[in-house]
Amino acid sequence: MDSHPIQLFKAGLSDIPQLQKIAIQTFIDTYAVYNTEENMRRHLENAFNEAQLTVELLNPDSEYHLAFQEGQVVGFIKTNIWPSQTDENWRDGLELERIYVLQTHQGRGIGNILIDKALALAREKELPYLWLGVWMKNEKAIGFYEKNGFTKAGTHVFRLGDEDQSDFIMKKNV
Repeated sequence: MDSHPIQLFKAGLSDIPQLQKIAIQTFIDTYAVYNTEENMRRHLENAFNEAQLTVELLNPDSEYHLAFQEGQVVGFIKTNIWPSQTDENWRDGLELERIYVLQTHQGRGIGNILIDKALALAREKELPYLWLGVWMKNEKAIGFYEKNGFTKAGTHVFRLGDEDQSDFIMKKNV
């Protein structure tokens, strides 16, 4: 654990530049080596443009929380309740749609703090479980989720550019 504390804040419209920067950076760091440049470009433009992030931040069924350390954004989560979730089969739980930590800050417990925040949000909303989709090829993330008590509960498709990719659905009871 780092000696500098992590502070979590719910993101608002004024946080879009920082959110956009970390979302693009962490997505590239995680997936660029596995995907075509064109599919990456298309996904990043669609998912993290200012208009899209504005819509998501204004959506009452979705929340972004930013993790700060020493004044720098080092990670974030995005959670969704129904009907803003990406898979209707899990509508009774809280979706953890995105959880990312800068590569330079991984292994310092920040991911655990973000998972704890998502679990607290699920409890607050009186939802029985937290669920997420994780790419079947992302063994590092799958191992992290399993270490945090998530189990594989199904699959679904994630579209990246023009390619359908298979995700495991992983679930943890609150």
